[in-house]
Amino acid sequence: TQQPASTRPPPNATNATTTRRSTPAGGTVAWPVTNVGPAWITPAQQITFTIAVLNKCPSAAAGVVLSDPTPAVLTFVSASAPCGGGFPCVIGAISSGATTTITAVYQVPPSYIGANPITNTASVTSTSVDPNGGNDNSTKTVSVLPASADLAVTKSGPAPTNPGQQITSTT
Repeated sequence: TQQPASTRPPPNATNATTTRRSTPAGGTVAWPVTNVGPAWITPAQQITFTIAVLNKCPSAAAGVVLSDPTPAVLTFVSASAPCGGGFPCVIGAISSGATTTITAVYQVPPSYIGANPITNTASVTSTSVDPNGGNDNSTKTVSVLPASADLAVTKSGPAPTNPGQQITSTT
């Protein structure tokens, strides 16, 4: 994960996780989806989101497809397998109790003019029965801080001088 160059986090800057869970009913499938990313970013940087799909049911989830649409104005850079070609992507089956984790990377343009915060929503579908579709997506928001620079000025000159003596200073 690439961290922002700025070292001044905004108030309440944390790596937040959004998780929604359901209670499985009988032999059906329920998939809590989590979406983790940075709390803030500055323009010209990449945002990395880690998306996890967990099968909490006693049976395998079949035909699992993950969607993670590219947020407006951002550019899709890459994703880990099996989503390397972008989204939506076919994950296939997820065994009972197993988790599939995907990392997705997006580029924020240098002259970012868009929604603040950036909203990223990942969602999952399956051909298996799901008793609670309310936990099939997860949204992460990322605040965009203005681009900044860390400037410093130093000044040097000669050691103490006598009255009337000429000195040279550089800035």
